[in-house]
Amino acid sequence: MALIETSNNLFKNLLSNVSFLFLSGGVSALSIFFTQILLARNLAPSGYGLFSAAFATITLIAPLTVFGIQHAWLKLSGSEGLSVIRWIPISFKLVYICLTITLISITAWSFLGPHSSSFRNMLLGLSPIIISHIFMELVNSRFQIEQKFKSLAIWQTIPHIMRLSFVILLFIVFGLYQVNYLLLGYSFIALFISIVGYIFLYKMMKAKRDNLFKEDISSKNKNVSLKKMMGHSWPYGTAAFFYLIYLQSDLIILKYLVNDTAVGLYSAAFAVLLSAYLIPGIIYQKFLLPKFHRWANSNQKKLLTTYQAGNGLMLILGIIVFALLFYLNPIIIPKIFGNEYLQTSEILNVLLFCIPIRFLATSIESPLFTKNLMVTKTSIMGGAALLNLILNFVLIPKYSFLGAAIATVISEIFLLSFYLLAVDKYLFGSEAYSGWGKGLTYSFWNTSN
Repeated sequence: MALIETSNNLFKNLLSNVSFLFLSGGVSALSIFFTQILLARNLAPSGYGLFSAAFATITLIAPLTVFGIQHAWLKLSGSEGLSVIRWIPISFKLVYICLTITLISITAWSFLGPHSSSFRNMLLGLSPIIISHIFMELVNSRFQIEQKFKSLAIWQTIPHIMRLSFVILLFIVFGLYQVNYLLLGYSFIALFISIVGYIFLYKMMKAKRDNLFKEDISSKNKNVSLKKMMGHSWPYGTAAFFYLIYLQSDLIILKYLVNDTAVGLYSAAFAVLLSAYLIPGIIYQKFLLPKFHRWANSNQKKLLTTYQAGNGLMLILGIIVFALLFYLNPIIIPKIFGNEYLQTSEILNVLLFCIPIRFLATSIESPLFTKNLMVTKTSIMGGAALLNLILNFVLIPKYSFLGAAIATVISEIFLLSFYLLAVDKYLFGSEAYSGWGKGLTYSFWNTSN
């Protein structure tokens, strides 16, 4: 009887955490979507495209500042538990180095790149987001390691709500449409996130004094070096950079090869796609990833079962989201973004095919974050990034934004195919293709923890 009660409590706790993360993910997705709507309606396609290209450039380079440290913490926590905090001081030394290089690079590109002074000012004005990205990611990892999923849910929602609130105040309340005010607001939000994030990480660094952790790590605080930290983090950092290349490079290349209006039309459709991508990201990157690292070290059977069940569930969920958005697209997109964005529906019809592919790929790739498989995963993502760049330079000059959409779909298919082959070869063999219906059974959920 006690065993049944314990199992029920675990199931309720699992459901509570996932539900809260889903709620925050929904709020984040809606906040991002409505922010993009307000930007698109008030900046016009060319202005919206210019801002979107600058924002995409900043978000493309921002992960280089963290360089995968947040994922390295999760991997190390899978074997070291809460003793992973011994890596924090050396992690910050690596962050300082990467941040310096990144800021120098974006500043140099701002002044030397083949773009207008307006675009240069946008890049410089949005550069504080690079710093806030560090604290967003590292605090995310802190909450994941501590399994404080409700705190994680709130933390990851804050910047999106703040940006939406600011855009509403700027455009609707005060009627200010100058881009300088927009850049100032985004920079202030980034500064706020950085300060609050530093406070959270400072408390984590002083964990023993603040009694956040009970475990004594003094005897383990050896063999920690910058070189070893880089050894743990570089595959994750490189993979993140490759991911953003094939995800965001379309916007940047459209700007330089076509024009800002094409970027604006594409960005409106891409905003819908990214909102949908938040769903599998929340489930796997925020909730399941720490567990995958733990199971990879202690419970291979659980890792396989969760992988199999997740594949089936993500495929079904992806198809449902695809069908819903495909039906609603021609009805609501022109009404939401306005008549200037009629071609956005055409672009979205192509991009929507990415949704079931990405949902399934997110589940299949998750075990590749564990053990020593990140080098393999990074190589696959590097191949996808290269393929995406080649396709963009070939297709965009001929087909403009539709070429960018086609390049994105092909890149997603490439990733899914090679992820599945890697899981087959290095982890589960033929079992990688079976058991995908387990997630539809009560027994699976009742034993999840």
